[in-house]
Amino acid sequence: MKPMKRTRAGRDPVPTLTCLALFLSTVWANLTAGEDLVRFPVAQSQNGRTHDLHIGVMAPAFEMHDLDGSTVSLKSQRGRNVLLFFASDCRGCAPGQWAEWDTLCAERNDVAFIIVADSRAELQSLRARGFKAVLIPDEGSRLLDTYRVSFKPRVYLVDEGGYLRYVQPHGARLEEVHTDLAEFIGWDQNAPEE
Repeated sequence: MKPMKRTRAGRDPVPTLTCLALFLSTVWANLTAGEDLVRFPVAQSQNGRTHDLHIGVMAPAFEMHDLDGSTVSLKSQRGRNVLLFFASDCRGCAPGQWAEWDTLCAERNDVAFIIVADSRAELQSLRARGFKAVLIPDEGSRLLDTYRVSFKPRVYLVDEGGYLRYVQPHGARLEEVHTDLAEFIGWDQNAPEE
């Protein structure tokens, strides 16, 4: 039997292949067991506790001031689903999907819509356009860091008990997110255009 060639870096490929085989067998075991494979980096809440942000765990607690200066906390929303939306930096724009979610949530008492943005100006623009959502300026990126938001726009759904039920996958379009959320919240599956 011939010895395996070394890689360009001079390393033996066997340990790498062994690790890959172990990883794939773990993935397969989780898939066949029906476990959730979506895992996100650990986030640290303001109380110092860490949270592994994956579906089914308690969402990181927060307490922030909204655009009007009122205190908003995740705990104050217990008993309602919370659609937590980290808006992109499209100053002054209001894509159709955001407006649709704002309307759907405003019509229901069991869903709170919270929009988080970097700038007060962006949120003031949404307010001027008639948005009824809770608008939270996050100029210091405290909430963004707590939820480890790596891209925007990004959507999280927290259920009535405070558990993460949905985290928008990277690369998912907002119309796909709408369809996913419809399963959890029970609104019309026909997503409006972005």
